[in-house]
Amino acid sequence: MFTHLWQQNRVLVAGLTATLVILGLSLVVAGIGRRSELAVPGEPVDALANSNDECVTCHREESPGIVAQYSYSTMAAAGTTCQDCHEVPESYPGAVLHEGTFVLSSPTTARCETCHESEVAQFYASRHSIPAYVAYAGAQDLSPEHQAAYLLFIILNQLLLGVETTLAHISNGTLKPYEWTPILFGPISAFALTAAFVANRKGKRWGRPVTVAALIGSIIVGLLGTYLHLVRTARPFAPAGTRLTLDTVVWGLPLLAPPAFVLVGVLGFVTLSARPGEQKTRDYILLSSLGVLIAAVSTVVDHLRTGFTNPWLWIPTVVGLFATVVALTLALLKTRSRSELTTYAVAMLMMIVTGPLGSVLHFIHDLGVGNTIVVERLLRRAPILAPMVLANYGLMGLLALMDEEA
Repeated sequence: MFTHLWQQNRVLVAGLTATLVILGLSLVVAGIGRRSELAVPGEPVDALANSNDECVTCHREESPGIVAQYSYSTMAAAGTTCQDCHEVPESYPGAVLHEGTFVLSSPTTARCETCHESEVAQFYASRHSIPAYVAYAGAQDLSPEHQAAYLLFIILNQLLLGVETTLAHISNGTLKPYEWTPILFGPISAFALTAAFVANRKGKRWGRPVTVAALIGSIIVGLLGTYLHLVRTARPFAPAGTRLTLDTVVWGLPLLAPPAFVLVGVLGFVTLSARPGEQKTRDYILLSSLGVLIAAVSTVVDHLRTGFTNPWLWIPTVVGLFATVVALTLALLKTRSRSELTTYAVAMLMMIVTGPLGSVLHFIHDLGVGNTIVVERLLRRAPILAPMVLANYGLMGLLALMDEEA
């Protein structure tokens, strides 16, 4: 209706819109001015000026700003002491020992309820009693099984990245010192994440810092690897316009291989974040679309070396493109129907099936006419593990649906 009206009379729509906006702003300004006229404060009174309370006496020296602020409050004027709100039994959650007694640094709502029963009841009934992000998106978080599945997926990916990086760098014939970084980082980070996963399950405090360190390391390794691949693929001394071309991208080092470390690191931080379940699911689907896109583009770049003469090569291209669009669209939708979730699941399953199928076809191609297994062919000709990246990101996409209701 609005579009039709806009097309019929843009002047009328613009005039009405501007008028309503200006009137609205005028009312707001008038309301603010009226409120300031009504709020005529009286002379402030320091209710703690003659106080001999131990807390007040000590904190006048330690934190005078807090005491000064409280001194002029209505609670201080009503005779409410520091102990009334802060002092709690030793068994109270969050209690800490302070000057021979147990206190709370920030009084809880339950402490306020002692005097303000009706106000606290109204507070509990409102959305203000829960964190802002929960009030906006809902309180349901991912199930522990869902988060554990993603952490195990990250551990598996670090191991596989280490293996794939080793095979890729060995195929180059020479290993430079810095190329050992991703080779060693993969299994080391997988071991560290496994130990941290077990520690977290047992409630050990060191588990989370180790996990964070491993994820940060994964992101750094990925970014450095991307930079080094780009530097070695480009030809810095070639004539302008020929330093980075399609040929150098196709036949040079894979530019989209190192970002897999970055994606795994980001995936881990999403899993560790305090975002509610629905937002995490959206993040997971969005990351899955990015992973599928990386896999699809990498497949296209690799197959450009053959000129796409084999019709089988179009399968991962079409499947990857379809899965990328489906995942990205689903991530952007605020609500998802059952049919949309089904389409997404089918797209991810297509990715999972395409991966092993590609590995089999690569293996057959590497055998050659004599059906002879030659390690050199497996590494350099058509790497048998390369297509499994499609299955990997397809599995990553399916994990996002673990907590979705049927």
